[in-house]
This record gives sequence, structure tokens and C-alpha cells, in this order.
Amino acid sequence: MPLSRVGASAIAMGICLLVQQLLKASHPPAAATALLIALGGFKLIPSDMLAIAVGVGLIVLIGEPLRRARVGILFGKKHND
Repeated sequence: MPLSRVGASAIAMGICLLVQQLLKASHPPAAATALLIALGGFKLIPSDMLAIAVGVGLIVLIGEPLRRARVGILFGKKHND
């Protein structure tokens, strides 16, 4: 592996972790995505960027409502039983 990829990976992880800390939003898959791009698993070409965007969109559309249902939040209000 070229040294440039190792450096890019370190920078990508550092930026990713810094942003997560500033936003108080830990999300390990975001770090994995940053590494995939930095290590060359994904290229910054339209088809790969579309694949990432579709994956993120599916997680938002399916995962967020399921998460909210699991913790009892419905449409921004706590559900009290």
C-alpha cells in the first residue's frame, strides 16, 4: 500500500472523528465509509458516489423510523403509554 494512501486514511479518520466529536454524534459506519474512500475501495466517480448516496438514503428512510418506533418517539413527540 502506498504511503500516500496511509496518510490519506489517517487524515480521513482524523477529520471524521473530529466532526463526530464536535457534533456529539458518534457513528462508526461513517468512519468506515471515510476509510473505504481513502483506501480506494470506492472511487470519487458518479457511480460509486451514487451507491453511497443510495445506501445512506435507504438507512435514513428505513432505519430512522424503526429507531424512533423502538425508542417510543413518534413524529417528534415522546409516546407515553
